[in-house]
Amino acid sequence: MSIGDTITQANTGATGTIDEIDSSNTTITLTDVSGIFNTTDIVEGNTTFTVSSVLDNNDFFDQRTNLDVNIVSGSGFEKDELVIQDITEAQGYVHSYSGTNLYLVNTVGDFQASANNEITGQESSTVATINTVTNPELQKHSGKILYIERFDPITRLDSQSETVKLVIGF
Repeated sequence: MSIGDTITQANTGATGTIDEIDSSNTTITLTDVSGIFNTTDIVEGNTTFTVSSVLDNNDFFDQRTNLDVNIVSGSGFEKDELVIQDITEAQGYVHSYSGTNLYLVNTVGDFQASANNEITGQESSTVATINTVTNPELQKHSGKILYIERFDPITRLDSQSETVKLVIGF
C-alpha cells in the first residue's frame, strides 16, 4: 500500500486514492473518494485490511448564515420570510428558526451583531437583536470553475414534433 494506490471496499463499492499514510501505517487519508466506506468491512488494494473507523471531512457544507438572536418583539420568524437589517441593509430569507438560532439563505450584504442593529421580519414583524453571526462555511465566488460547456441554441417550430426514446431498467 502506497501513496497514489486506489483502494476499493468490496461490500460497498466505495473507492479512493491514497493521499497520505501515517508513520505507524494505521491511518490513511484518501482523495477522490466515491461512495461511502463502512467500518469493519474489508478494503482491498495492494494490501487487504479492515476499516476500524471512518472520519468524514467535507461531505457537507452548511451554506446558511446563522444568526444567534434575542427576540425584542413578536412571536418568531416564519419560514421563507424576508429578514432585513436596516442599518447595514443586509437581508436574507428564513430557512429555519429554532430557539435563538435563525438560519438565513440567499443573503445579501453583511449582518452585524449589535444590540443597536435590529433585524425585522417582513411578514411576522418580529424584531430581534443579533448576538453573533456565523457565516457560511464556503466563501461565495471563491472557487474555480472546472468545466463549462456551451451549446448552440436549437431552433424549433411550434408545429414541430419530435420522437423521444426512453429506456427504463430495473
